Amino acid sequence: MAMDERGTESVARLQQAIQKMQAERHRKMVDEYAERQIQLNAGLFDKAAAYTNIIAVVGYAGFFGLWQLTKEYLTREAVLSSALAIGVSIVAFVMFEIGKMLWIQFALLKWQRTLQPSVRNGDDPSEVLKKFSELDRRTREAQADLICWWTVAFGVSVTAGLIGAGILLRSFVCGLVSG
Repeated sequence: MAMDERGTESVARLQQAIQKMQAERHRKMVDEYAERQIQLNAGLFDKAAAYTNIIAVVGYAGFFGLWQLTKEYLTREAVLSSALAIGVSIVAFVMFEIGKMLWIQFALLKWQRTLQPSVRNGDDPSEVLKKFSELDRRTREAQADLICWWTVAFGVSVTAGLIGAGILLRSFVCGLVSG
């Protein structure tokens, strides 16, 4: 009889060890998935941000280069209206970038506050994965809102920048034609 009890205890310990190994394997899979998702998102975001910033720098540098070339043909009204237009463009771009930076910081803090305790406490990996999936869904929904704001900011920034450049070009052409 004592042998049967020891055998049952051994089977129970073996089952616990197997469950522990499976839980560890699941935790590693969740960690790996989260890390890959973060790397993918960070890479895509970095590339998009770098491209946007390059275009902005080139656009604004081009505007101020054009301003330098056309300044002798500009009236006071042209100077003020083109400055106003480019000012609106810059403010729209910078305000969106500041908002985006804050949004990213809050999103990262939320992810950390939600997932880190679960991982530290050794919560069931399937529950951690559920939390991760829910956070991912909410983040994608919030990103859709951010994209809407980007559309507005981009539209205002580009339109105002083109208006400012158009004013400069018009003044330059008028100056050339009038001699």
